[in-house]
Amino acid sequence: MTPVFIYLIKAALINALMLGVYYYAIRPGRNFSLMRAALLATIVLPLLLPLIPQPVIHQGDTAVPVYVITLPEPSGMVTIQPGSETAPPSLPPLHEIIYYAVSVILLLSAMIAVLSVLQKLRKANVRITAYGKIYIDDQATSPFS
Repeated sequence: MTPVFIYLIKAALINALMLGVYYYAIRPGRNFSLMRAALLATIVLPLLLPLIPQPVIHQGDTAVPVYVITLPEPSGMVTIQPGSETAPPSLPPLHEIIYYAVSVILLLSAMIAVLSVLQKLRKANVRITAYGKIYIDDQATSPFS
């Protein structure tokens, strides 16, 4: 496993643990400043805690690192003859198609959300107060910001 993958696993486990503590211990109370601090810590700590150096395991007189990965050495040189190129595949791999499809869907949904907010701003009545502009939408069914 690569160090980045190990980091992501550690961050996900820490995040799950912190959200579990928040959900079962902090959320039932109504201390909003504690809730806010816990949620902000849930964002920051899973990114920082996996970066703390891990201790090594001592077996007798030698220190054994916790994560050891050995890769085989290549046995020989590979040469490619000019003109022996294979034809590129006609379709990209399935995981790339899924990745691009999800990316396009998320991008379109974000653009639709921004356009709907801009449309609401354009249709809303504007009132200028001492505190700034207030946009009033008479068609809105519930308050939002």
